[in-house]
Amino acid sequence: MDALEAILEHKDVLGTPPQKAYYLQEYINKPGRDIRVFVVGTKPICAIYRDSMHWITNTARGGKTSNCPLTNELQDLCSSAAEALGGGLLAIDVFGTGEDLKINELNHTMECRNSEEPTGVNIARLIVEYCMECISR
Repeated sequence: MDALEAILEHKDVLGTPPQKAYYLQEYINKPGRDIRVFVVGTKPICAIYRDSMHWITNTARGGKTSNCPLTNELQDLCSSAAEALGGGLLAIDVFGTGEDLKINELNHTMECRNSEEPTGVNIARLIVEYCMECISR
């Protein structure tokens, strides 16, 4: 509690409104992995598990990838989220809590370098095809 109060007091004396912003997120107890779902348009095309001994599971920070089956529940959740945003190219981070799935983050910039091999999906090709369709409309 002392550390939290010190941080809040420090932020309060900083100069600009962005420095005084607080972002709070509910703690979700997840296993040592999360799920990254790749969405093109509003359709999930594949997903990976990102495993890590650390709470940070990004593959650029050492997370290991493996294929994650696109269950109906996962597809429905991510399609609905993509539709709510108007579709596009999205990477959706999902936590499996043991009880249900919870979206942690929606990314409008996706990195698929470590994801094509475990999924067997040519994500880059699907992105280019989607962009070409958008241009021709």
